[in-house]
Amino acid sequence: MTKDAKPLLHSRMERLAKLKRLSVAFKAEAPVKSDTAVLYVGHLPTGFEEAGLRSFFRQFGSITRVQVSRSRKTGRSRGYGFLEFEDRDVASIAADTMHGFIMFGKQLVCKVLDPAQVHPKLFSGACKPFTPYPRHADFKKRYNSAQEQEETKKRVEHLLEKEKGLRERLKELGVDYDFPGYGRYCSKK
Repeated sequence: MTKDAKPLLHSRMERLAKLKRLSVAFKAEAPVKSDTAVLYVGHLPTGFEEAGLRSFFRQFGSITRVQVSRSRKTGRSRGYGFLEFEDRDVASIAADTMHGFIMFGKQLVCKVLDPAQVHPKLFSGACKPFTPYPRHADFKKRYNSAQEQEETKKRVEHLLEKEKGLRERLKELGVDYDFPGYGRYCSKK
């Protein structure tokens, strides 16, 4: 085992232990209150999000929380969401009524979930508006950051090695072609 592998292995073992502790903590929490019910709504039309879902299903009864599943990358709706009703009977009536309802060319799928199916963190962040993580800005920041001299040297060596392999393959094929390449930019010591 190399020197660098030991800290990596140690950190992986720590992460695994942390995940085990978290999974035990999730199982210990009660998913939902016994008198509430969670309704799954699938095949949502484009643009039908939390506010629209809440106002549309409010006709059946009082709703405590609404969560629309979203893409982490773009922030757009994935086409399904969850509603938590205060009363289980009201949720089952809403599911029976709205299952198969055609809205904006899509047929809704509605069903009441068992309390065992509901993850404890399903409605985490349901109160605040979704803001996607700025991945593009993060990528630009990493790409434009100053690089260490060793990293630059390693990258240049890799480019020169690839270029050398290309020249050898061309020579094996019998092609007599000389191109400037990356070597002209590098000072050889």
